[in-house]
Order: sequence, then structure tokens, then C-alpha cells
Amino acid sequence: MNNMKFKQTSKQNAAAVKFLTENLSAPNGASDQVYDLIDTLGNAVDQYPEWHPILVNPNDCSDGYASALSQIDAYEGIDHTVCFVRGFITCPYSKNAAYSLIDSVNLVKGLKAYRLEQPLYSDNAYPVVVEATEVKLDADGTILTRDALVWSMQQALEEVKGAERGETWWNLKASLLGSPNSSCSSSFVSEYTGIRMKNIIEAMNYSGMYGPIKEESLEMFSADERKSISETLVIAAYNAWSGLEGHFNFMFRGEYCHAEIRELDESIDDFSITVRIANSALKAAGRYYQDTETWVVGEPTGQQKLAEKFL
Repeated sequence: MNNMKFKQTSKQNAAAVKFLTENLSAPNGASDQVYDLIDTLGNAVDQYPEWHPILVNPNDCSDGYASALSQIDAYEGIDHTVCFVRGFITCPYSKNAAYSLIDSVNLVKGLKAYRLEQPLYSDNAYPVVVEATEVKLDADGTILTRDALVWSMQQALEEVKGAERGETWWNLKASLLGSPNSSCSSSFVSEYTGIRMKNIIEAMNYSGMYGPIKEESLEMFSADERKSISETLVIAAYNAWSGLEGHFNFMFRGEYCHAEIRELDESIDDFSITVRIANSALKAAGRYYQDTETWVVGEPTGQQKLAEKFL
């Protein structure tokens, strides 16, 4: 694990310990317990990848798919919850809710739930641990490569049935890697695993099995490059503007562009600018403060090849 990732993981774990112990009358012993649980459950995380057994195994939400614990009937009663790579700790105030949760989870194959006798989050809470017993961790704390690839591809193949459009890796990576994440790795998935996952997803996409590929996220570009794309487009729109508020069209770098400019605040000449190209195949937006000649732009979205024209 590189130093940056180690620092991020340590910070994430420390925040989890603080959340679960800072309101207790005897936080020190509880902190030791949480760190012991981290040894079992893995590092603290923000969001599970969509293929994780914690989300997939219950599979009882109304539409057959859950992206959050709160959408899953088996987890009814969770409260003050902290997530980890292999499972989560939740601290309901009701003893009945805690035991009902345990009974419900223990009916699900591959999951195990149990009560902790020592309080967490609050002296009056009833902490419960929910663990995905199928999830095994590698030496770096991420899920074993083979398991992560099998589970993610099973999920991807399920989604082929009703698919009308393919999604690029950059659109999908948050749901496939979980959070926190980087371009090809996360707290759940090593870079070795993430690169192989990316290669498989791209091969499936380009095979045409999902249909035409929808591109939206432009995270393949650096933050500076994305800012440059947005600035290039909104400044071009402003320079092509006749001065009348509303919609207008202009040509720029061989592309037919549709723009809209509105004045938001006359006192400071504050203008809102949006630009769309090729039926929203590329979009950018920003604001121009004329009195200070300041540009503020948002994240562009759209197709990579089209965006490359405006770098």
C-alpha cells in the first residue's frame, strides 16, 4: 500500500473510531474494541460496490437491486451505521430492533450478525455487527482478486438482460469500485484487480452486448484538463454572444454548438453560461463575473473523443 493510500485509510479508520466512541462515557476501551473489529471487518469505507455480498445477498428490495443499506428489508432498524470492507457496525437505540435485525440477517446466506455487549456510539445503544462471511481479504486489506472479479462480472452479466446502452468505465467505476476510490482501485479493490475489472468491462462494452456506449464522466482527463475544456467552451460561447439573453447557436472548432446565456445579477454583471454540442454529447457550464473578469466553471460531461477537440 502506497503512503498516500495508507494515510487515507488511517484517516478513514480514525474517523470511524471517533464516530463510534466519542459520545460514550468510557470511550478508551471502546476504541480498542473498534480497532479489533477493524482487524476482522477490514478498513472503514463510505460506500459498497454494487456487487458486494452485503448488498447482493439479501436481494429483497422491490426492484431487485440496492445501492444502499437503507434500501434492503433485511437491514430494517439500522441506525448510526459505519461501513467496513467486510461488513458494518450499526447502533440502534432499541433492543428489540437490534435483535430483530440479527434474526433477519442470519436468515441470509453468506451473512452473519451478532450483538456486541460493550456499547458503541451511545451508552444507550445496542451495537450489532453484520459480516459478509464470503468476503476474504488479501494482505493489503482489499478483497481477493478472484472473488471481486467473479462477483462484479456476475452483476455485469445480470444487467445485460435489460440494457439499452453501454456505460464507460468512467461512468461505472464508483459503482464497481465502491468508495473511497481512485481511477482503478479502492478500499475494496487493489489496483491489480481494478485494472483487470476495467479491461473486462471495456471488452464487454465494445462487444456491443449492452448496446451503444453512453459516455458521460470525463474523469479520464485530469482536473486541470476538465477545467480547460469547460473554460474553452463557455468563453467561446460568451465571445460568440450577441448580447441578447437566451438561446443561440455558433460554430466552434468544426462543431455546431448550442448555448444559453442569462444575466443573474445586473449589479455585478453576473452571467450564467451553458453550452451543449451534438445533442448534449458534450456539455459545459459556468459563470462570468464581468466586473472582475472572473470565470468559474463546472465539470464538463460527455464523450471523450469530442471533449479532446477542446483541450
